[in-house]
Amino acid sequence: MKNLLIVFGLIGILGVQSCGKGKNPIKIPTPHPLLQEYFKHKPGTIWVYNIEGTNDTTIDHAIEPQNSPYDITQIISQEKPFKFSFECNESNIISLRFYDDWYSIGHTKVIENNKFSNVQSLFNPNADSTGLLDSILVNGVKYYNVLKSIDNTMAQFREYWFAPGVGIIKKVQHSNGGIGKTFTLRSFKPAK
Repeated sequence: MKNLLIVFGLIGILGVQSCGKGKNPIKIPTPHPLLQEYFKHKPGTIWVYNIEGTNDTTIDHAIEPQNSPYDITQIISQEKPFKFSFECNESNIISLRFYDDWYSIGHTKVIENNKFSNVQSLFNPNADSTGLLDSILVNGVKYYNVLKSIDNTMAQFREYWFAPGVGIIKKVQHSNGGIGKTFTLRSFKPAK
């Protein structure tokens, strides 16, 4: 009888231990290095923008992403809060989604062969497009390898210009049927 209790005890212990073995925890992939270079910013990073045609400025600052482990940066802006999230599908195509309105769908920037896709459609303002510019001058500072993104469906902004290691250096607002305010980077202070 004593041996029978020991056998059932061992079976019970082994059974409890094996219950957790079949379940693999969900692994969250690391954002592609290109996404990190353009879109990942430490909480506490600050951007100050000039509003073209005025003497006004506006400030954005990065906070700790709170909604999803796929959110790599969340930014609070005086204009509108927004966030960057990343996805990876079975074909290993990595995409970035950014949202300038919590209720909008946002749009996707795809990386294929370690480069952003859709470079050909860069200068077509009537279509959503993404592309790299060799360089651009913004408020007297020259930025290189700038990603220009146009999306006519975004709720708040239709154009974003991203510089590696800095983030948004220029953004253009939607207006009733046209272009509204243009914000250009005045200063950038990365968090330490």
